[in-house]
Amino acid sequence: MNKLKFDNSNTEEGGLSRRTGSFTKRFLAMTGATALVVGGVGSVFIGATAASAATTINTSNYIVGSQVTGLSVGLSNLTAGSNTVYTTSFVATDGVGTAGTITLKLTGGTTVQAIAASTPSVAITSGGNTVVATSSITYASGVTTGVTTVAIKLPAGASIAAGSAVSMTFTTANDAAGTYTATLADSVDSVYATAANTFTVATAAPAATTDSLSSPVLGGPTKLTVGNVELYSTTAPAATTSSWTAASFPIGTVLTLGLPNGTFTSTATDYTITVTNSAGTVISTTNPTSATAGTNNVDLVVSTAIPAGDYVSISAANVLNPGTGTTVTPTLTPAPTTGTDWLTGAGGGAAPTTSNATFSALSLGSPTAVTALAVTPASATTGASTSYSVGFKAVSALSTSQLVHVTLASGTVLGTSAYFVDTTAGTSGPATVVPGVGAAANTGTVSVPTAVTAGDSISITLLGVTNPSAAGSDSASVYTDSDTISTSASYSLTAASTTTSTPTVTLSSSLAGGASTYTISNVSASAAFPVGVSSTTPQIGLYFPTGTGLPTATSQYTITDLTNSSGTGAPATVTVDTTVAGDTGVTLTVSKAIAQGDQLKIAISNVINPAAGTDVATLSGLVASTVSVAPTFPTTAMTYPNGAFVQSGAQIDVIAGGIGFGISTQAAFGQLQAMNPASVVTGTFPTATGPRAGTLIQVAGSAGIWVVGTDGKIYQFSSASQFMADGYSPMQVVEVPSSGGLTAGTGVPPTAATTMADGSIQNFGGTFYVYDGGHAFGISTQAQAAAVEASTGSTVITGSGSAPASSTIADGSLIQPVGSAGIYVTSGGSANQFNSGTQLRANGYTGMYVVAVPSLGSVTVA
Repeated sequence: MNKLKFDNSNTEEGGLSRRTGSFTKRFLAMTGATALVVGGVGSVFIGATAASAATTINTSNYIVGSQVTGLSVGLSNLTAGSNTVYTTSFVATDGVGTAGTITLKLTGGTTVQAIAASTPSVAITSGGNTVVATSSITYASGVTTGVTTVAIKLPAGASIAAGSAVSMTFTTANDAAGTYTATLADSVDSVYATAANTFTVATAAPAATTDSLSSPVLGGPTKLTVGNVELYSTTAPAATTSSWTAASFPIGTVLTLGLPNGTFTSTATDYTITVTNSAGTVISTTNPTSATAGTNNVDLVVSTAIPAGDYVSISAANVLNPGTGTTVTPTLTPAPTTGTDWLTGAGGGAAPTTSNATFSALSLGSPTAVTALAVTPASATTGASTSYSVGFKAVSALSTSQLVHVTLASGTVLGTSAYFVDTTAGTSGPATVVPGVGAAANTGTVSVPTAVTAGDSISITLLGVTNPSAAGSDSASVYTDSDTISTSASYSLTAASTTTSTPTVTLSSSLAGGASTYTISNVSASAAFPVGVSSTTPQIGLYFPTGTGLPTATSQYTITDLTNSSGTGAPATVTVDTTVAGDTGVTLTVSKAIAQGDQLKIAISNVINPAAGTDVATLSGLVASTVSVAPTFPTTAMTYPNGAFVQSGAQIDVIAGGIGFGISTQAAFGQLQAMNPASVVTGTFPTATGPRAGTLIQVAGSAGIWVVGTDGKIYQFSSASQFMADGYSPMQVVEVPSSGGLTAGTGVPPTAATTMADGSIQNFGGTFYVYDGGHAFGISTQAQAAAVEASTGSTVITGSGSAPASSTIADGSLIQPVGSAGIYVTSGGSANQFNSGTQLRANGYTGMYVVAVPSLGSVTVA
């Protein structure tokens, strides 16, 4: 790629982690940054007044009496003839007593109806409390030349206190186009006040009808959308334009949606009716009361009344396109409500005379299939809980909310979430997965979170997938709502090894003759244990050496089913069993059904220990547990990543650059872990004698930042600007308890180009790379560049020599492909993906040192 532009605003403290913020503050303290404030005062010029000749002048207007203040009038809709809500606000200077009046005048029109005489809709509030509601209003209205007057009378018992803020709303139809002014007075504040604002009603420009198919594939699934229509009616069969009037859609209106040679469903929730006003504001979104599919059409019954002058659009999901043809034109027809009804394009302009609104012809095409399909499980072990990477190229475009259909090997169970990345466009986001049920749990649909252009490369990470129990070669298939032909790809699963555990008895107290809780572990049910007690019911037998005191109350026993929690509970019965010579025993019948092979744990409270000695328990109805053992995931005690805490004996080290820095006190450990919340992992310390070049360290409590040079010495930066100019990432500074005996070098620190520091971004003649673990990852798009820079906070520098794109990456490097939710750690040159944040933390890692990379590149997945 050439001349990528990098925005380094992410180095500001507000965009970094708390440790980076601390780093920035310390450097500001070192450089002594200050602010300069300049102030001043304004000047006043005083001039002499000229002598005036005797003349006649008028004063400004003055008022005798009182008037309201703060009058304003607002309209929800400014389209001529459309329904609107008037909101009138003012402050009642002297108040309005019971049975008082409020009079509003609108000037500028000739036929304004402030309140529709048949359907009054008025409410008055004062100080936030309702004073007058629609049901109690008494009003009178009239129109003189250019003036409409509305007089509203308060009912008995209602009043408005002096100084109260009053809001009055009413619904009406707008007059013709024009500019209007409102004035208002009440029975006490009798001088008319003029509103500070005017409002202009205009005729809306007619909008064209619209229609679309989410997928044009012949015979394939699609979503049909038609819209921007309004209803007009006439009572005359041979109508002229002047006889048409805007009409409402009352509840029960039938709208017939058609698609020649297409197929509709009769599921009402597949259809959405959206109503907007002339300003484009959505008024309502509802499903029809019912949907009745016919031949190439569907009758939709309107469930919510739609006022005259509002506009309607309809979307229909789960429609099947025609199987033949090159174009198709949808239709929308209303059933008459009064006389003859027609639909026309929105805008309140010309009404139809002979036909309904006309939609555009939509193109259809032959079915296609995705290409370059690759399916890779993060863990190929049978039975593992893991994630799957599904990559392909979309031959046809996908719109938001269309579906990608995925089928994995039989027996696989899909999760409910995924991460969707359009690597071509550089867009990404979480996606919802709807898995199949029962035997179809290996299938699912992924909802597309953002529109995909034809030809884009797509990467989907399926999260929370459980592998099947069978090993071997498997196949996956993918198709989309646009590319409807299924494409397959193969992958393999490896059987997990198994191990048989020795049953154990653990005592909470080993004091001879004392009370203890006995816990029996590493056992499984040798047979199915059903609920119910009979002479043939299988039982669990527990036998301990003579002298052991076993309780007989069921409440003292807990059977935990580790395989299926529904089998967990106290036993139904506990019966003393003396059939085993020399032992004290009991038999248990279960209260919850347990399947054969379920792994169990049994706890017994208040057992009295026998005399001192070495004892063995005998168990019946149980067998030693056999468990699957997945390949060992590399812990921090194996890979030694930056920021890890490794403990050996009583000593804890923090790792930086592949070596350990010893922590001498508990207080020092607490200080370090407060900045780096990694968990401690027990193991052995690394054998390396010096840190890798490019390692960044900061001694706790110090403002200095140091970098390890290629000579093994450490060099201190003199300022934050020097640190950034040298290409280092603030996100990769590791806090350590001391310098660990490292030798301080002299001279200026080496740049990241020399040390190949983690998180540095380097330019090699117009080709850019990001580094981690001594390995260079190529950046191919501007979107990748922006994401990498946002993650690292690094300033781009010129690379030295050639980029090490094929070198073996250091163990413990944490990387995350751009746009992916997956995080990997390297071990032995390969990348191992964490299946969850829990696994990451449990193995001692922290996300603080993850480097965003464009892709895994030449690094293979373990």
